[in-house]
Amino acid sequence: MLLTYLPFAVITLHLLLAPYSKVEESFHTQAVHDTLYHLPPKAYLDIYSSLFLNLSPLSCSTNTDTDTDYKTNDNDTNVPSPPPSTACALLNNFDHLSFPGVVPRSFLPSALISNSIRPILRAHTYLSSLLSFLPAPAPPQYSTVSRFVLGMLQAQATVSLSSALPSSTRSPFLLLSCIQPHLNFYASRFLPNSFALLLTTHSFSSWFGGSPYAVISLLTLAAVMVRCDMLILAAPVGISLLLTKKVTLVKGIFVGALTVIATFAVIVPLDTVMWNNYSSPMLPPLPFLWAEGVVLFYNTIENKSANWGTSPFYWYLIALVKALLGCFVFALLGVFKLRPSAATATATTSPKILSLFGVELYLNTWLLEYLLPAVVFVALYSLLPHKELRFILPAFPIFNVAAAEGLAGIWSVLSPSAETKGKNDPAPSSQVSPISTRLRRRKVATTKTEASPPAPTAPTAPAPTSNRPHILISGLIALASVLLLLFTVLGTATFLAASHHNYPGGEALAKLHSHILSLSSSPSQPTPKLSTIFIDNYAAMSGISRFQQVQDPEHFQYVKEGYEASNQQTDKTPPASFTHLVCADECASFDLTDFHLLFTTSAYDGFDFRRFSLRLAPKVFVYERK
Repeated sequence: MLLTYLPFAVITLHLLLAPYSKVEESFHTQAVHDTLYHLPPKAYLDIYSSLFLNLSPLSCSTNTDTDTDYKTNDNDTNVPSPPPSTACALLNNFDHLSFPGVVPRSFLPSALISNSIRPILRAHTYLSSLLSFLPAPAPPQYSTVSRFVLGMLQAQATVSLSSALPSSTRSPFLLLSCIQPHLNFYASRFLPNSFALLLTTHSFSSWFGGSPYAVISLLTLAAVMVRCDMLILAAPVGISLLLTKKVTLVKGIFVGALTVIATFAVIVPLDTVMWNNYSSPMLPPLPFLWAEGVVLFYNTIENKSANWGTSPFYWYLIALVKALLGCFVFALLGVFKLRPSAATATATTSPKILSLFGVELYLNTWLLEYLLPAVVFVALYSLLPHKELRFILPAFPIFNVAAAEGLAGIWSVLSPSAETKGKNDPAPSSQVSPISTRLRRRKVATTKTEASPPAPTAPTAPAPTSNRPHILISGLIALASVLLLLFTVLGTATFLAASHHNYPGGEALAKLHSHILSLSSSPSQPTPKLSTIFIDNYAAMSGISRFQQVQDPEHFQYVKEGYEASNQQTDKTPPASFTHLVCADECASFDLTDFHLLFTTSAYDGFDFRRFSLRLAPKVFVYERK
C-alpha cells in the first residue's frame, strides 16, 4: 500500500526544508556531534568497565576555564579523534561542559544515534580518500544523516501503529498522520520529547496489538531515560490496563521495576561520566547521576519551570485545536462516530445518540479505552504552569487514532459497503473485549437454533430507502470532509514554509562561510587568514550548532555566547582577534567602529492575512572587520 511509504517521504521533506536546529534541540544535537567525532567505541568500554568491575563510576577531571571573558573552547576539528586511554581524555572537547544548560539530560539517545551512523561516516571517509571525485565528509551532511535516522525510526513506528489498528482505520490514520504539521516536523528533531514520541508510539502499537506488558516497559523506559513527565502518561494508561484486566498489578509492577533497573544500569554510568560528576546548587553532591531525576526535582519540587513563562489551565486545549487543525474535528467524530443507518443490523453494541436522514451518531466505546488516558495526560499536564506544545507531543498518535476513527466513520457513510467490509475484517486482539466474546457465543448458539426448519413467517418487506443516507446529507458530509482535509494540508504547508525561514542563525553562518571561502580562493588573497567568528546568543539559538562549523581550526575559530552568566560577553569593544560578528539587534552590544555590515539574514516575522503570505524581517546581522 502506497500510504505505508508516505510517512517516510513526508518526514524527509520536513527535514530537508528545515535542516537547522533551535535552542530546544541544542543538547542532543551537540551530543550527537560530540559522541560521533570525539567518543570512539572503546571509550564506552572504559565507562562501563569502571562501574561494573571497580564498582565505582569513572572519575574525570576536566578544565573548561578560559583566560578571557569569552568561551573559546568551541573550536573542535570535527574529525574522528584517536581512541583515548580513557573516556575522560576527550571530555574537554564536549560542548555541554561549557554550555550545560539548565538541567542535565541523558547521553544515551544521542550515543545510540551517533553510533548508528558511525559506520557510514567511516565508509565515507575511506572512499573519499580513494576516489578523488568524492568529497570528504562534512559535518553538516551528518547533521542531516543523523536526523534522518531518527525521522525514519519515527516513520516506522507510525506504520507499526497503523498495522495494529482495525483495517478500516489504518489508511485514515496514515493519511491524517502525514498531513499534520507538528508531528512530522518534530519527528526528526533531537528533542527529548521526540525521543519520547518514538517510544510512546511503539507503546501504543503494543497496546492496540495486545501486548500490554510491552506498553508498561516502553512507557517506563521513556520516563526514566528521556522525559520524566512520561510518568503522567504512564499513570492513566496503567490504570486503564488494570481496569480492563489486561494486566495484573503484581506483574505490572514487576515489569516496570525490571525496566527501571535495566535502564539505570545503562544510563547512570554513562551520564555520571559524561556530566563529569554533575553538581547543582539545587542538590547535594551525588556519586551517581540520574539526569531525568534532576529534571523531575527541578520541575516538581523546585517548580523552576515556571521561570520560563506560565500559561492558563486551558492553554493546551487551544493549542491542540491549532496543532491538529481539521484533525481535531475528525477526532471529535471519532468519539461520536458516524455510520449509515443501514448498518444498524451489523453494528456494535455502542449506544446510539442520534439518527437522522439515514445517518446515525453513536458513542465509540472501543476508542474511549485508549483516548481517555491521553486526555487525562493533557489535563494533568495542564496543572503545571509552564506549557509548551511539544510537552504533550507523545500523546499525539492517540489523538490521530481518534481522528482516523472519525474519518473512517465518514467513509462508511459515503460508502456503506466499506463499513461492512471493515466489520468483517479481523480486528486487533486488543479490540476484542469480554462483552464482544459473549456476544459471539450468543450468536453461535442462535446459529445452531436457526439450523432447524424455521416457522412460517410473513414475507419480509424490502428495507426502506430511508435507511440509506440521503444524497444531500452524503454530499454535505463529503464536502465538509474535503474542506477539512484541504484546510489541514494548507495549514501544514504554511507552518512548514514558516519553519523554513525560522533559522536565521544557521543561514547566516552558512552564507558567511561561503563568503570567506570565496575570498580565500581568489587570486588576490592566495593565503587564507584566520577567521575568528563571534556568535551571539540569539544566533546560536536559531540554527547554529557544532555541525555547522568548518572543520579547519587553522583558518576558522568560533567564539560562542550562551545564556549562562559565565558565557555572556561583558566588553563593549570586540577583541582584536574577532574578524566577524554574527548577532541579532544589529550587534547593539558592541562598538562597531572597526566593522562594516556584510549582510543581514531575514526570518519569519508573522503571517500577512491581507496578502496571504509570510512576513519576513531582518533578524541576524553579520559584520566583518574593516
